[in-house]
Amino acid sequence: MPRTRTAALSVLLSSLVLTGVLWSTPASATPTLKQAREHIARISHGHARAEKIFPGPVGLTGVVLEIQGRKMVGWLTADGQYLLLGSLIGPGGTNETRAAMEHLGLISKPMPVAKFALSSVQADGFTVGRKGPLLTAFIDPNCIYCHKFYAEVMPLVKAGRVRVRFIPVAFLKPSSAGKSAALLAAKDPAAAMAKNEKDFDTTREEGG
Repeated sequence: MPRTRTAALSVLLSSLVLTGVLWSTPASATPTLKQAREHIARISHGHARAEKIFPGPVGLTGVVLEIQGRKMVGWLTADGQYLLLGSLIGPGGTNETRAAMEHLGLISKPMPVAKFALSSVQADGFTVGRKGPLLTAFIDPNCIYCHKFYAEVMPLVKAGRVRVRFIPVAFLKPSSAGKSAALLAAKDPAAAMAKNEKDFDTTREEGG
């Protein structure tokens, strides 16, 4: 079985497909948190720390890890010799790693379509156009892909083929929040949006 070792971590597999029994080594007792920390400190050369353990599939021990300030889930083998990182795929294609991270609150669960649609209707935003079907677009004023979308969709808006409800959000840069707030607070948000896109700096990926 191929194995890649880096200075930061020793990783046996980045993606593992479970088809029944992982291997035929004798089962060992589930390690304590202290033991798991010792194993992981040795395997990762001190770059990873175990914060919590939980039972995993086929004799593996799930571990909540902190690596360079980032939390993730890994899987410790029964003998404490290997730490598996990445997607652990179980029967039926279930991503056990993602499921564990969602259950532990490390990542958000996908929002149901109906709930997402309702939240988009209730979110603060503004609409451009008077005719045609209504599209909803979440945009960061500093997002170059949002900028490209704006350039593509506005001719359709002006032709009366679609309407667009823009919902400003902030996730790319420290300046995004202020720019989104300014768009919503503007006397004419559509005009403020047009200015942001007209003065958009594509080299720096910064709204105007």
